[in-house]
Amino acid sequence: MFTGIGIGFVWGLLRLPYDTEFVPTLVMHVGAPFLIFSTLTKLTVDPAAFGIFAGYSVLALAGMALVGAILLRLLRYRVQENILPVTYPNAGNMGLPVSLYAFGEAGLALGIAYFSVAAVSQFVLSPLVYLGRFSVVALLRMPTIWAIAIALVFMTTDTGLPPWAANSVELLGAITIPLMLFALGVSLTRIRVRNFRQAIILTVLRLGLGIGVGFGLSWVFDLEGAARGVLILISSMPAAVFSYLFAATADRSPEAIAGLVFTSTIVSFVTLPLLLALILG
Repeated sequence: MFTGIGIGFVWGLLRLPYDTEFVPTLVMHVGAPFLIFSTLTKLTVDPAAFGIFAGYSVLALAGMALVGAILLRLLRYRVQENILPVTYPNAGNMGLPVSLYAFGEAGLALGIAYFSVAAVSQFVLSPLVYLGRFSVVALLRMPTIWAIAIALVFMTTDTGLPPWAANSVELLGAITIPLMLFALGVSLTRIRVRNFRQAIILTVLRLGLGIGVGFGLSWVFDLEGAARGVLILISSMPAAVFSYLFAATADRSPEAIAGLVFTSTIVSFVTLPLLLALILG
């Protein structure tokens, strides 16, 4: 995983050609939907367990948002501008690779449940929080939603794709994780930190919330194995890159959010191996 991020980081430092719009768009509109569909239609966990884990993901995000809002007020930071970056972990670029590498296909399936909940809710809440409006049309244009819906039809009807189609879908989905890691590495070279003190404080808040809520929910619901590990790991990921993109689009302190994304990602290079050792040990 760190190799993919490192290659992207070096690529960005060398200023080699990279289209900042094309690669993320390719991942979100082609790679991720095919990966979701391919993984769900050959699910290695019970569909009911997948749905239950999606519920745990909702609780994790809601818990981080609630506690995060309280702590931001106590720290006298603007809740409206900082609550989404503090709440949402990088469930895609880092969460999915970690889930796959730590727990195999079962972990990836659960990671996709978390990623789907995070992606859809973030696309719903970001316009509401930053701009005070919401577009159903924009939501319905998200290919991930349709990938999930179509996959659920195949799952509930116990329908399978022909081998040639299944192979094609799997091949297209396979581009997702390498490109996500590469794009994250490049992004780190293009983000500038203006206020290190605030970035560090928000980083501690983001990672601390994730670790606390992840372990807390795992204990409350007595989770074990992949379910416990994936919930803790993804909740403890650094701030999502999309948080910066949404903040920049709405002109809501994008520099501060950029600092959080950069700093939390760098710090996670230390915290993530420690969490993996603790969870897998």
